[in-house]
Amino acid sequence: MSNEIGRLALGFREGQSFYIQDAKFTIIKIVNPTNFKIQANDGRLELIQTIDASHRAELAPDVFVSAGENNSVFSITAVFEAPKSITLLREEVYNDIIRKTTAV
Repeated sequence: MSNEIGRLALGFREGQSFYIQDAKFTIIKIVNPTNFKIQANDGRLELIQTIDASHRAELAPDVFVSAGENNSVFSITAVFEAPKSITLLREEVYNDIIRKTTAV
């Protein structure tokens, strides 16, 4: 298994969720394009404030997130850095995979 690090940028609106492996995270508040709150599935809150690309927060072991450039006040761009062996999916994709694997 490779430890190569990958970067992924995803856009989100308030209330949208994503999964790191099987752990769910939800964007609960967008203050501005570079300041937002993420709630983990266990209920703990993380405030992520990013001034530049060098500021990042660790959401899971070896999984970091920062805010990318975005001009919208209604959405954010989350930039993830993680080993390519870690699965990171939007909630819709995660749920679709679960439906397909449980339907077999």
